[in-house]
Amino acid sequence: MDNRYRLLLPVSVVIAVIYLLVPFQEGSLPYIGSKTLTCLLLAAYAFLALPKGRLQKTVTLALVISSLGDFFLAIRSADYFTQGLGAFLIAHLMYISAFARHRETVQTAPHVLPVTLIVGLLAIVMIAILWPHLGELRAPVCLYIIVIALMAIAAVHSRFEPLLIIPGVVSFIISDGLIAVSKFLTPVPFSASMIWITYVSAQILIVLAVTRNRPPAS
Repeated sequence: MDNRYRLLLPVSVVIAVIYLLVPFQEGSLPYIGSKTLTCLLLAAYAFLALPKGRLQKTVTLALVISSLGDFFLAIRSADYFTQGLGAFLIAHLMYISAFARHRETVQTAPHVLPVTLIVGLLAIVMIAILWPHLGELRAPVCLYIIVIALMAIAAVHSRFEPLLIIPGVVSFIISDGLIAVSKFLTPVPFSASMIWITYVSAQILIVLAVTRNRPPAS
């Protein structure tokens, strides 16, 4: 296969940096396009880097749906937060499917149990803190927190490289945690930049984890 597809990964990083640093007007086409294109390029990279099979389709779909979530959150003409939340919920379910199909059947790594317990505890604490402030979004937000926690746990129990997959899901949790705190509790200084950096880092680390040293079966 032509290895030029590998350029998609650094190009996606460049697009993400452009979105972060260039002061596009919020809601403008360059603003929406640069935010949406980052995960679309990662989706194309994953599709070409992975052998044909269920893993390829599942991870590619997760990234395409993540891009759709980015699109909803980038629109400023109306509030599409719920639609964005739904898109990312589906993307996390896709990741859960991929990680669960490649779970490690014999757990010997010492980090697995502590990380699993920490993730579960964080989910409970986050729900408890946000619960009084969620209003009509109480059900979807709590469901989302549970799903992302399950995604992180599935990743920890998977066969994918822990030095990539664990920082990836932790970055996802940090990114979504910052969104929740900023939206429902109190504004966080520089939250927009930190959310984007941790989110993009999460997606890149997950893509690298599933495309490097991957299990033989897809």
